[in-house]
Amino acid sequence: RSVVSLDNFYSGGSRDVSDGVDLSPVYAFCALGNPGSFRKQLELNGFHVSAFRTFRDHHRYSQPDINDIVLEANAKGAKALVTTAKDAVKLKGFEIGMPVFVVEIDVDVSERADFERLVMAV
Repeated sequence: RSVVSLDNFYSGGSRDVSDGVDLSPVYAFCALGNPGSFRKQLELNGFHVSAFRTFRDHHRYSQPDINDIVLEANAKGAKALVTTAKDAVKLKGFEIGMPVFVVEIDVDVSERADFERLVMAV
């Protein structure tokens, strides 16, 4: 996994802040079909999640959504917001008011044959 600032995510920059930057505690949010896997991934990677908010899969964020997220994050003592790449693309143009970081998950296929069988079975 890598963690980049929202600005770097938009510009295609690659400044990974995974190492050396203390983001904890964080307020995480997402609009995924399986949000629990995102939360688990954050915790497995050492994030202290002070609060976690989910939206319906494919949710379109609005400025009031963002305002609520920031208000709740501040109330929970979060230093930053953390979201997925899928969600980050939907945040462009919003006034956010606190640091936002994007967790990009890398997929490593160690057993190529098993992976190909799985894909072909679908």
